[in-house]
Amino acid sequence: MIYKYITKPEQICLLGNLVGLDIETDGLNPRTNNILLIQLSDVENTYIFDARVLPKEYFVSLFEENKEKTFIAHNAKFDIGMLYCSYGYSLEKIFDTMLAESVLYAGKGKLMKSLKDILGERFNIELDKSLQTSFLTPTRSFSQEQLEYAAQDSQYLIDIYNAQMKEITEGGFSTIMQLENNLVPVVMRMEVTGLTLSPERLFPVIEREANKANMYEQELFDIAGKEFNPRSPQQVKVIFHELAKKTGKKFLMIESTGEPVIKHLNHPFPKTLLKYRGSAKLVSTYGVKLIERIEDDGKIHGEFNQIGAVTGRFSSSKPNLQNIPAGKEFRTPYIASEGYDFCTADYSQIELRLAGVVSGEEKILSEYRKPDADLHRLSAANVFQVARDEVTPEQRKHGKTANFECLYGSSAWSLAEKQNISIDMAERIVNGFWNGYPTLRDYKNKIGRETVVNEFVRTPLGRIRYFQRPGATDPVYKYKISAIKREGWNMRVQGYAADIMKYSMILVDKALGDNGRLVLTVHDEVGVELKKEHSKELMQLVLDTMEKAGTILVKGIIPMKAEGVLMDSWTK
Repeated sequence: MIYKYITKPEQICLLGNLVGLDIETDGLNPRTNNILLIQLSDVENTYIFDARVLPKEYFVSLFEENKEKTFIAHNAKFDIGMLYCSYGYSLEKIFDTMLAESVLYAGKGKLMKSLKDILGERFNIELDKSLQTSFLTPTRSFSQEQLEYAAQDSQYLIDIYNAQMKEITEGGFSTIMQLENNLVPVVMRMEVTGLTLSPERLFPVIEREANKANMYEQELFDIAGKEFNPRSPQQVKVIFHELAKKTGKKFLMIESTGEPVIKHLNHPFPKTLLKYRGSAKLVSTYGVKLIERIEDDGKIHGEFNQIGAVTGRFSSSKPNLQNIPAGKEFRTPYIASEGYDFCTADYSQIELRLAGVVSGEEKILSEYRKPDADLHRLSAANVFQVARDEVTPEQRKHGKTANFECLYGSSAWSLAEKQNISIDMAERIVNGFWNGYPTLRDYKNKIGRETVVNEFVRTPLGRIRYFQRPGATDPVYKYKISAIKREGWNMRVQGYAADIMKYSMILVDKALGDNGRLVLTVHDEVGVELKKEHSKELMQLVLDTMEKAGTILVKGIIPMKAEGVLMDSWTK
């Protein structure tokens, strides 16, 4: 393996417009760990730079001189995040081979594939990663084996890029791939910035929920007639069986204590157990464990995974900031950094609007073109067969339920259970919704059928999701076909919404410049810190930019309205 190991500043010339980029570090936290080696490969040469001995200015100059080239990396967010935290330099023009593979094959196998996976599948190359952990305890000098290991990853990246780009171009994925690549630096900076968490605001919430958990625990002991560990599924199951024998209620003789099983049981023990679990989870998962994740800067730095779902939506981990319970008490502890205000902005009914756009349902489109658009009122008018201006508040509530439940395939039975309404009312809501929007109904059914036949579905921008059609002899054939139809339609709308959100994040980041920064994204919502002295004007800039992004991607068919709140903390 040919490479040049560089330990002193020297001028190098990277050939061509593509550069393979890989980094070896002594850990995975860009804010606390260090870069050991930086590997760059062009079409002919591979360079290994010893970052322990080369000055920061050397790398800043090197990347600045080559900023017009495309840097290819696998999980580029990590590599450019390390560069940003170590040198204050943000590489903007990148191509992420991990994201590219996911864009090309979402729904087929693992959503995020390792470099080893891709090399094995595409080139039948067995990549030896056994030396990877040797960099976690770096010695004063690197062995030849370590340097060869470091060189190999960057050398493979251009070959992977060429193979992927052929499929991206031929398959019509260029727009989506450009979107994902442009977003990587935005997400990297969002993670590096982090979200300030105030323990002082969270402690009272933890204490309240802990008291409630203790109260529910005592109620469980009273019902059971003895003490036990309510966190132990095995001990809880024993109590269920003892109660079944004691009371003669055979439905308590359960084999699983999971929520899907016990939530239907009409007995005080399972009802109290669910309350206990709810409070205990709030104390642990959304209280104590989050406080433990606060880093030295007073912030939580969660990970945001750009393609965290097959629809293209984000997911969040370490911790999952998208799962923070809605409501003031659990969100206001996330506060704006000093000198900033916190803006929470989201699209108004984005998926309902997009359902109208993709289907061409004129009733929905006409409603959203009105300055006082209210699709919940319109749907209620359809369900209850009354004039739009005669809809009562209670009827509008059912209209809202219809919009969000029926759109994604809720049956009357599931609607009745979720909303605690009669089956007759649920059937009226479901039938009224679809009868009121016949073009939407027909288009939804069409997309479902086509997804089954084609085994894939795409968003208007070209994002794809694959499905595997079951064989006719499959014992649950009908169930799986129904699921494909439902998920195909969901992808058409939710994937489109994900594309719009990503485009809006790129534009918002660019529009704000040094006046603000993204710190959070939750589906159709973003959290943005805005410099306090101009925060009101900057919030309007965020909303205008989001609306512009949405309107561009729906080709101006309807306005894409965004709404925002400006506070000292996360509010929605």
